[in-house]
Amino acid sequence: VGRIRLTESSTNDITAPAIYIVTEGEGVVSANGKTRKIHKGDYFFVPHCIKNNVTVSTDSSLELVECLPAKE
Repeated sequence: VGRIRLTESSTNDITAPAIYIVTEGEGVVSANGKTRKIHKGDYFFVPHCIKNNVTVSTDSSLELVECLPAKE
């Protein structure tokens, strides 16, 4: 489990595969030309095949928890 905190910024440093849960704030997740608004309580999955095409951004603040698969 990891945590990402953004304030008026964006990141494309996204680990995959992973499930991301929005624990605070609101923002936007973009991948492969599609954009979705996200806010506290939302979650989304990032498969390995699009890991280099995902950007998460916010104009205010946003906190995500990333849930990673178990290491073998």
